Amino acid sequence: MNSGELKINFEYLSSKFPKEALSLASINERFDNEPEQVKNLRFSFLEIFANLLLSRDNTLSSEAKRQYSIAITEAESSLMRAIKGFYS
Repeated sequence: MNSGELKINFEYLSSKFPKEALSLASINERFDNEPEQVKNLRFSFLEIFANLLLSRDNTLSSEAKRQYSIAITEAESSLMRAIKGFYS
């Protein structure tokens, strides 16, 4: 599934995903004007961020929280590099 097939826009995503996940994926009002490939990348990572945030928030272990936070940071960096690669 990709955002092009689903005709996903910023308004829809804002109603379905946590604000923090949207922020991590850098999905904002400009999302609707981005190239389709960039939208697909952001949407894919948005789902990952939402799952990682939910897992982090639902664990009781401080070490697990730390590991989820590290995974979130690394995913954010990966998304940035993927988008930078698209525009290079």
